[in-house]
Amino acid sequence: MYTPAELPGITLMAAKQIYADHYFETAFDLTCTVDRSPGTYILVLRRYRFDNLPGGILNIRGRAIGALRDQLATDLRRKQEQH
Repeated sequence: MYTPAELPGITLMAAKQIYADHYFETAFDLTCTVDRSPGTYILVLRRYRFDNLPGGILNIRGRAIGALRDQLATDLRRKQEQH
């Protein structure tokens, strides 16, 4: 967590996850909150790294993309309900 002295209304938070299995390698989240009138803005940047996701019958790539999209929508709704 970091709040720049020259920008007191802005806070940055970074988190990383390193994980290894057949497909998923790592994740990085950067969250920025900006406290400005008339409200507070939240920006979330997520970066994921996958290794050789097969398509075809298993369609792991499609399932992973769908799950990430669903999780992002859930996170956005939760943040909106909090404010």
